Amino acid sequence: MKYGVKQMSLLLVFALLFSLISGVPSRVSAQGSGNSDIDQLPGSWPVVFEDTFATPTSRWDAPPGSYMNYQYENGRFVAKDANSNSRARIKGKSWAKFLLTFNVVIPDVSAAGAFLRVDLGDTQSSNYDSLLIKKNKVSLYKSGVVGETKLADYTLDSSVQYDFKVLVQGNSVAVQVKKQTESAYQTLGTYTGLFQAVKRTVSFGHNLLKPSLDDVRVYALAADNPYTGPVLTSLQFYKTAMSLKVGDTENLRVIYEPKQVELDDDSLIWSSSNEQVAKLTGSAAKARAVTAVSPGTAVIQAVTPDNNLIVTSQVTVTPAPPLEHDSAEFAWNGPKQKIPADLYGVNYQKLNDLGRVRTWYSKRDITLMKELGVSLLRVPDGTAANYYRYKEGSLINANDPRYPNHKTGFEYTSVNGINNGLPGIFLEDIYRAPNELQRPSTFVLNVAYQSIDEIKEQVAEIKRLSQQPIRIEMGNEFYLNHYGTEFPSVTNYVYKARQVYQAIKQIDPAIKVGIVILDKWQETIIVGNPAAHQPNDPLDLPDTSNNRYLRWEEWNRTIAANPDIYDAVVPHEYTGVHSIDDLTQHTFMDFLAVNNENRYQLIKEQALQFPGKEFWITEYGGISGLIFGGETNLTEKGRIHLGKTPAYAMHYMERFLNFIKSGNVQVSAYHCLIDNQFFGIIQDRFDTTNKAGMVALPPYYIFRELGKLLQEHDYYYDMNMTSGGFRMMNNATPADYVYGKDLRVDDVGAWGLGDENGARAVVFNNRTNKEIQVSIPNQQMMPVWQYGGDPVPDFLVNDYTIWRQEPKTNPLPVVPVDGFSAQVTLKPYTMMVVKLQGKTFSDVGATHWAKVYIDSLASKGIAAAKQAGNYLPEEPVSRADFTVMLDKALQISHDYSDAPAVFQDVYETHPAHGAITAIAGKGIVLGDQTGQFHPNQPITKPDLMAMTERAAAVLGKDANQLLSYYSFGGTNSLSAHATRAEAARMIYALLAIY
Repeated sequence: MKYGVKQMSLLLVFALLFSLISGVPSRVSAQGSGNSDIDQLPGSWPVVFEDTFATPTSRWDAPPGSYMNYQYENGRFVAKDANSNSRARIKGKSWAKFLLTFNVVIPDVSAAGAFLRVDLGDTQSSNYDSLLIKKNKVSLYKSGVVGETKLADYTLDSSVQYDFKVLVQGNSVAVQVKKQTESAYQTLGTYTGLFQAVKRTVSFGHNLLKPSLDDVRVYALAADNPYTGPVLTSLQFYKTAMSLKVGDTENLRVIYEPKQVELDDDSLIWSSSNEQVAKLTGSAAKARAVTAVSPGTAVIQAVTPDNNLIVTSQVTVTPAPPLEHDSAEFAWNGPKQKIPADLYGVNYQKLNDLGRVRTWYSKRDITLMKELGVSLLRVPDGTAANYYRYKEGSLINANDPRYPNHKTGFEYTSVNGINNGLPGIFLEDIYRAPNELQRPSTFVLNVAYQSIDEIKEQVAEIKRLSQQPIRIEMGNEFYLNHYGTEFPSVTNYVYKARQVYQAIKQIDPAIKVGIVILDKWQETIIVGNPAAHQPNDPLDLPDTSNNRYLRWEEWNRTIAANPDIYDAVVPHEYTGVHSIDDLTQHTFMDFLAVNNENRYQLIKEQALQFPGKEFWITEYGGISGLIFGGETNLTEKGRIHLGKTPAYAMHYMERFLNFIKSGNVQVSAYHCLIDNQFFGIIQDRFDTTNKAGMVALPPYYIFRELGKLLQEHDYYYDMNMTSGGFRMMNNATPADYVYGKDLRVDDVGAWGLGDENGARAVVFNNRTNKEIQVSIPNQQMMPVWQYGGDPVPDFLVNDYTIWRQEPKTNPLPVVPVDGFSAQVTLKPYTMMVVKLQGKTFSDVGATHWAKVYIDSLASKGIAAAKQAGNYLPEEPVSRADFTVMLDKALQISHDYSDAPAVFQDVYETHPAHGAITAIAGKGIVLGDQTGQFHPNQPITKPDLMAMTERAAAVLGKDANQLLSYYSFGGTNSLSAHATRAEAARMIYALLAIY
């Protein structure tokens, strides 16, 4: 931003007034070649904090309003991205007088407006002072004050290590720096003008660059830093007694007074009297996971370091019950239903990347969505779309001088000018993906901050750009209270929506328009029991309208009374876990099951309120108030994180199948494609042991399977359980919401899929910890896909150091080897897809030695026809074709990095590129000395055997069991190339061994 003389004069006056008001005159001393005080302190003051980043620790968290996106990598603390909202704070520590030292290297310092920041935060207010380290200078910035004060000119070089010393005492800060290769520090100067503060926290942050930190230390004297906060006076456990079965894990937390006390990790010392009976997991003072290891009793104790306060809880562990067995029988129920063509969508949100990235097109994203088989894209975002200025490609936020009073949460996009000086995203960018995929879209419109004329221009432009049908959503979640300024009541929203609807219909009457409603679950809760949802709970932001009950109570009722201004209603459905008290693996699974049944019933009920209108559930997924608001300790967030589990993934698959079953939902979009927090189908890699740049999360596996099922089947066939177990449950826990009545939840759910001539497949979901045998009278079934079994691995004991990292336990789906039978056995907590009809090839006769292998793999979708519907069993199998078969059998994810490593002769356009890259990433296929794979050459039998053995190792199977399959139908030659029949035999063997 440029300032004229008048503006600069005003800024100087303002700075002077601020100094007088705060009592902190701002002053900078000259730089020099040394400072004896700083030089002597490391030898005379003790180290009170140290992290050399040799191993991950729980010593860091994030200040309020930020997140910590740093990772331990090669003995350093490395920023994962260049986002200015990412900050790492020394957790639970603050000082009045201290010396901070650290080493930093920045790979690239060239970006305009880029800086490393060291924040000195006031523990008793939101004030902070930032030391800004830029390419050519070091300066100080005060929160809430325009501009910065230069400390000294200093040039940073890219990829060079620098050592800094920062001495803080009173309202002054002195800074020294040197290159690591230099012997003497250079004093940059002293700044006198920090906010008055009793104690200060230390945080590291950055903008438009990716710093790498090491050797962070704080030196301080205890006499200079007396404790001034509240003192712990009362302590008790949430439970004084616990009863667990072997294998169960439950959370145990302390209740303490006064609540203002900030418990550091070392504020309490936890112990178990017998770790062989009850084992503790966690590092935070306020809670630990208790895992039942073996029968017996143990006492869990938490004690203050001075032994002044001691609390105990008695844990009784009983043996795990034996595995129960049951059966269930199903019958077809009612006529077939056509599955809506655009039902299977995904949120492809891009606006959150404004101010962070330069390029908007991603081949990786296109490939991912193709392989998932999605049928619709929701663009350009959810909440952010409410603030999208399409002509400028930017978001409204308080850092934009035109909107100084609009605090939207997207201020990070414009810290250094609009979009931080980076390219904006325009409608041409947004519609490139839907057009390339040839998929329709639903567009979330900014209806609050645009005039009707602007909206008409935008929709006309969208219509021109889109090569597929479009739908328009009139905003996103405007029922939330923090939109009380834009729309004080639903009446104001309806008034604007009427104008928007009429304007769009003038452009094209065929464009369908959706209006925001509150999903029936939330409406039932708040209207039925206002006390169940208190303002500022995790599902809502601050209550600016001062009466959420009235706003929510009147919302849907008013929308329903104005049916002439919309074609569809748009609710969002999230399954929230906001308390883990009394939660075990089994009660968590029960909650997910009854929640899905609840939502299914409520969709049917809510459809009656809006007769003749389409239902677009354009956001659904999971959420946690503990992760997004309740828990501030980042290590604890990681420990209790349940979002990236097979349990939630199976929950989403069942939720989607219930959308089909309801017959009421025409559009749905999972939230969202890529996310590191809770929601993603894939996410960034944090664990450096992973080879892939992007990591597939559990939802990836279920959505990939759903995509295949929907490509193969376009009709739904309903099913009833005619015999089998069920339970009457409600969803009172763990979300603390009571629907008001018990619901029948069958032990097994079933959904039939097929074509217009009949059902061809069934999806089963075993919602229990029992092994259940299922059957359909007069029907043979073949299992082709299975997922789950251990739905919540590492339940409440995740050892994440960064809560946003990928799950350390991420099981793959399994392709069962079983053939057709009248009964299929479902393992506890598993989903299974079964085929009702087999597949054969006319050129594989009844007497062919490999017929059982080829037919089985064809029915499971692994073996494919080669030419005119024929398999060509005696033809040589190419290296690419065998790799594709392995890829389908292993069910591993593909590599969705921006530039995945692959062989020189396997181009992105090769049909087997994804499979070859994925299999190569697991070390199963190797190239020659020139780095080539020769994908189209026939594979030799020794190579085929070696690849199968390596694949067995990836699956954790005994490769020695493959020896009995090496006869290849009576042919013992190992020098000849393998045939397609022999390839089928080896893949079948891979599935059969254990």
